[in-house]
Amino acid sequence: MNLEDLYRLLRTSHVQAQGIVDTINEPLLVLDEKACVIDANRAFFATFLVERDDTIGTSLYSLGNGQWNIPRLRSLVSEIIPRSTAVVDYEVTHTFPAIGTRTFLLTARRLWKPDDNSTHVLLVFTDVTQRRAREHESSLLFSELRHRMRNLLGVIRAIANQTETTGKTAQDYKTVFMGRLEALMAAQSLMIAGSADIDLASLVTKVVGGLGADRLVQHGGPAVAIAQKQVIPLTMILHEFATNALKYGAFGERGGTVEISWQLSGGTSEPQTLLLSWQERCDRPIVKPTRQGTGTSIIENGAKLALQGSAQLTFDSQGLTARLRIPVASAHEHE
Repeated sequence: MNLEDLYRLLRTSHVQAQGIVDTINEPLLVLDEKACVIDANRAFFATFLVERDDTIGTSLYSLGNGQWNIPRLRSLVSEIIPRSTAVVDYEVTHTFPAIGTRTFLLTARRLWKPDDNSTHVLLVFTDVTQRRAREHESSLLFSELRHRMRNLLGVIRAIANQTETTGKTAQDYKTVFMGRLEALMAAQSLMIAGSADIDLASLVTKVVGGLGADRLVQHGGPAVAIAQKQVIPLTMILHEFATNALKYGAFGERGGTVEISWQLSGGTSEPQTLLLSWQERCDRPIVKPTRQGTGTSIIENGAKLALQGSAQLTFDSQGLTARLRIPVASAHEHE
């Protein structure tokens, strides 16, 4: 083999080796024992938007605006050659001059040679910016889910504790508890399927219509968006109204109708208040209850404590008349 053939062979090998390196998508640098750049692949220049002449021969710690000049990283890289160590997934988040804020994982190892006496270091940069953003979003979603689950379990526990047991059979307890639980599930389904706010008319139809759709007269009112944090307590109140009407009032054996309407008070300069009216009109007179039941407590406490409003309940021979006053919460108010 003459010198020309040897040169051609070496040239071909070099081109192939460089082609392999340039095919790799991750940015690569080859450093000498002083951490100066002696080679870089095409991905490095494309990722960091730098020129070859500004990179080759420059210290790693002087590249860009000194983003790699980190004492801990310098220490780790300096130990690779003398101690045959490696740096694996060292994370750096930095605002780079041309590409903005990015997060990279740096892995550095001694460059392999057959005689095992290499003094060069191969440095690989893995861009994990989007991965970290997704992980952050997943963490936020998990935290929100955990928060909502804790609140939901708290509501279920409250329903179980508030469901009356004195003088009731197990079947009576189960019937009442399951009714309230199903109302809670209906609220949850609306919250999952809907947007940030839930339409009041849809909420009334779903909760009350299921127990007495043929006797419900929904006069309605202006469009009202119920914030998600208000959906569950308002649902439980409407369920207690409807359950009471089914047992003792217009949805039951006495016959009649239930009229529901609402309006908004307050203007643009002050918070709005929802005024919701529940009016039973029984065909046959009913007897006013002699004691306050659990359902009444749920209604009054729900309106006052959970909704920061009030509930006014009046019983007469035609049934229950209720007036709810509820501050309208905005969508950005969280639970």
